[in-house]
Amino acid sequence: MTGSDSADKASEHSIMTDVPTVEQIQHNVANGDILEAYDLTEKALRAYPEDKLLAFWKARCLTELGQCEAAIAYFESNNMLESGLPKVETLYGRMLKERAFNLGPDHSQFFEIMRQAAHQYAATHHSAPDSFAAVNAATLHYLAGEDEEARKFAQEAEQLSLQEGPSYWQAVTLAEVALLLGQYDDVLNHMSHAGSYKDIPPAYFASTIRQFKRLRDVGCGGNAGQNPDFCTAIDSGLARLQQDPVLVYCGHMFRSDGQAEATLRKHVDAVLDNLQCRISFGPLACGADIVIAEALLDRGAELNLVFPFAIKDFREVSVRCGGDEWISRFERCLEKADSVVFATAARYVGDDNQFAYSTRVAMGLAITRARYLFAEAVQLAVVNDQTNKALGRGSKVAGTRADIAEWEAIGGKTVIVPAGEVDRNLVFPEAPKPFSGTERLRRSIIFADYAGFSGLDERQLPLFVQHVMGRIGEVLNRYGDQVLYRNSWGDAIYAVIEDPIVAANIAIDLQLGLQGSAELLGGLNVGEEKKRRGMRIGLHHGPLFKGRDAITELDLYYGTEVTRTARIEPVTPTNSIYCTEAFVAMLAMEDAPELNCHYVGRVALAKNYGDLSLFRLERRAIRKEAG
Repeated sequence: MTGSDSADKASEHSIMTDVPTVEQIQHNVANGDILEAYDLTEKALRAYPEDKLLAFWKARCLTELGQCEAAIAYFESNNMLESGLPKVETLYGRMLKERAFNLGPDHSQFFEIMRQAAHQYAATHHSAPDSFAAVNAATLHYLAGEDEEARKFAQEAEQLSLQEGPSYWQAVTLAEVALLLGQYDDVLNHMSHAGSYKDIPPAYFASTIRQFKRLRDVGCGGNAGQNPDFCTAIDSGLARLQQDPVLVYCGHMFRSDGQAEATLRKHVDAVLDNLQCRISFGPLACGADIVIAEALLDRGAELNLVFPFAIKDFREVSVRCGGDEWISRFERCLEKADSVVFATAARYVGDDNQFAYSTRVAMGLAITRARYLFAEAVQLAVVNDQTNKALGRGSKVAGTRADIAEWEAIGGKTVIVPAGEVDRNLVFPEAPKPFSGTERLRRSIIFADYAGFSGLDERQLPLFVQHVMGRIGEVLNRYGDQVLYRNSWGDAIYAVIEDPIVAANIAIDLQLGLQGSAELLGGLNVGEEKKRRGMRIGLHHGPLFKGRDAITELDLYYGTEVTRTARIEPVTPTNSIYCTEAFVAMLAMEDAPELNCHYVGRVALAKNYGDLSLFRLERRAIRKEAG
């Protein structure tokens, strides 16, 4: 069965079953939702493991996620070049290009790998002439310092592109060709034409922006270093492409009111018309949230909902409080949403930190998507006209004004929509009362244990305490009072840290500090036993209780999110760090370019605790780009 045949079978089969289609995968890739596209691809491959087209999409998703080495390994182990599909062959060139850029232009292998990528695109073009393969061959030959080859392929790409009908891809191809041929006025004309296409999927714009930025970063420091017109043409050309912003929204809750609501909806529509947002993240409380969500759905925008706790509690606490008439509208929006994320699946405990945490998760997810798309993340906030600049009454931890302050604190742009004369006389159910002697806080959580500990004999245990636990203690001590709580039992480690970036660096330093410790324990047989020894670390961030341990009479941090983190560690590979999507969202709210989170997929947690989207945390070297 060929790749296309089996993909057709997958599409037919999905009518009767839950197998994702290639069309669904493509839709998510086009909108920049690569995590969802990857999950759909994995699910489809479980039904059709031999499908070469689905394998292509998995390799493509891995590449888009920045995991080019994993993509190349998967590609080569599945002999995907034997498929004969041109898109598969050009993907291999793309992966080699990513490998070169990951090394950077200062690396000794950069130009050689760039030449390999150029030759792969060229080979595909020669077997099946195509403007896409030709222009990529031209650009990569240029970046590899092979000007003559670059000019030849650029001219071929131009000829082929002119034979095609007018399109966005024709416009950007001709712009790229004009840049390589030194026709700088034509670059601006073609990029202006490209920017006139308004219904282009955002990932297409992102692909073009990435290509031109790389040409500038490497080209302006290399081949074009003595040609300022080259760099100016790129900058001016990119200014012609206006990527739509990603929206994160919030607003006051209120009772349903036909006239006031109609006025508000008119204002919301005007703002959305101006922003042209097609991707959004936010909650679904009664009032402004639902009005905004309905407006987004009516214009066909992607709606990603983020809930602070269990949905049955949210329905009562944040929807029905504005009147029963909101419930049906809530359910319709929920049914039509593109995704639903629970910041925590725990019950509502009457804690404003649950709402504040959910808000930060939504903001972090919006920022993450915007960064991938080279777009801006913008906040839309519906607030009372008279007091939109003051915190006023209500919680300083959570609520619309607190959300605005949170967003502005990280330099985000906020568009204010006046709430108008809405009725905010809500009827809330009685909230759970806080337990005496406890606090609720948002904190980062580390759980770790040492794989292979149970196999150690009595003589090795003192060595373990010295070489493993001793090194862990040294790392934690270096961070001083930034570690709010620490505990151990046997080989297990539990720590609580306030700052997610600090928590991430502690986890990485723990793994680095334990390098070589397995050999110091002795009794090792070379091979698989050695690979099975090492630390597994789970990382999460969320709201938890702080109280007093009645046994040790020390501070104690506990709650559902602590338990969730403990269930991540057992499914983490040895010598690795897995973190949650919520933790990644927290990092996105900060400035942490040295931290890299690679998507692993949906992973079943230990002890039947459900599954989560997990990421592998690493530290990457920061290199200075050319240009």
